[in-house]
Amino acid sequence: MALNQINFEFGQEFPSSWDFGRDVLDGFEQFMDTTPNLDPAVSYGAQRFPTLTTGRQNSDDASDSHAEHSSKGRATDRKQQNNRAAQKRFRQRQKERAQNIETQLSETTKQLHELRIRQRQLEARNALLEKVAKLNQQPAHHEVHEPLSPAGVSGELWDSIQADADRALNGVTKQTERGPVVTLTIDEQDQIMTVEEVGKISSAEFQRLYSLYARKLGACLLEMTDSEACSISEDLQRWIIELTSLMVCVSLGNPKGLKAFHSSSMDGSSASVRQLPESFYEDLLVTVDLTEAQIQDLLYLRRLFCGKIGQLSRSRKELMSKLPSDSIGICHASDKLEEVTNLAEQLRANGSEEYRTYMQFASSFYRGVLTAKQHAMGIVHSYPWIPEKHRLLELLAAKSGEPTAEALTQSAGLDNLQHAANWQQIDEYLKTVTVHNMNQHVPLIKDPVPPISDQSFVSSFTEQPLDGFA
Repeated sequence: MALNQINFEFGQEFPSSWDFGRDVLDGFEQFMDTTPNLDPAVSYGAQRFPTLTTGRQNSDDASDSHAEHSSKGRATDRKQQNNRAAQKRFRQRQKERAQNIETQLSETTKQLHELRIRQRQLEARNALLEKVAKLNQQPAHHEVHEPLSPAGVSGELWDSIQADADRALNGVTKQTERGPVVTLTIDEQDQIMTVEEVGKISSAEFQRLYSLYARKLGACLLEMTDSEACSISEDLQRWIIELTSLMVCVSLGNPKGLKAFHSSSMDGSSASVRQLPESFYEDLLVTVDLTEAQIQDLLYLRRLFCGKIGQLSRSRKELMSKLPSDSIGICHASDKLEEVTNLAEQLRANGSEEYRTYMQFASSFYRGVLTAKQHAMGIVHSYPWIPEKHRLLELLAAKSGEPTAEALTQSAGLDNLQHAANWQQIDEYLKTVTVHNMNQHVPLIKDPVPPISDQSFVSSFTEQPLDGFA
């Protein structure tokens, strides 16, 4: 009997044989668990509350899954740690390898640099051997010559340049009753001569003496070792001093003649050139092997020299413009005589100042900046020619990106007093160059002082007159 068919009526009596449980459960067989030997309570609970057993199973599964996930996480962490350690070891090996390569490269570069220096030394020595061999092939002059005689230069000229001789030959000349004298080793004999006498020698005698000194310098350079024995260095310095004195005296007594020597061969041949090629000075720069400090000193000397020469040139043009024209009448010539005389004296002083500037420049170049060995190397390498220092400086300036000489001779906003004050540095510099330090580089730029351009500094200069400048 189905449950929905039960109909209770109030007051109706229930049948006494009615099986209430069977009647109630009739129709529910399909929902009941009829498994044999199974506790009905358990079967019913399982059907009624299926989530109880499933929840326990899910909990166990979740625990197993969490454990498995934790195990995988730990494995991943260990793998990442191993990867980081491997990467660190790899970077360390790369760093060590790079350091080893850099060390090897540095050592190789150093060896290459040393080999190049050695190659240059060998090439310079070979060139020196060739030069000395060429010098030795010339006939020796063993015959005794008479003392060098003056060439007829007026004494008035020597009076005007005596101060220049004293400055240019500082520490080389000796004062005697005849005036300042120099010692020259001629034909293995010491010959004491006055500055005036040396300055008046003939061109042929000058060429002969120059060749003798070049041969002596070449022999000294060949005998010099890396240690540079003192005796050889003293001989080298002595020959350099005597040859420098010879050239200074000749330049004082016969400036036009010395200028002509720069385009003539000193070996006595008739060959002559108007201008040596640039390759000649390129090789000369390599042979002399200037240091960076010497390069900077030479470039600074060049700037001061060009500025001073430019100032003197402008002053000379200004004086020339004041000279009276040819149209002046004869009757007015006497009126202009005093003016012309004053202008002539000023022009003469201008020329003397320019000549003194050239002498100071040459002395600073050869006796101050260059060492005795470098000077000797230049003389022997250039033989039979005498190199022009201006050409050498211009080549050095072009390599260093310096302004041209024409640009440096412009006023650049400086007046004559400023240029004079700038050149005063060279005058003071030459006082520090003596016979005792000629064999080494005497720095020109000790505490770099730029050329004067500040008006306040110029005004302070004008308050105290400069010694040696009128």
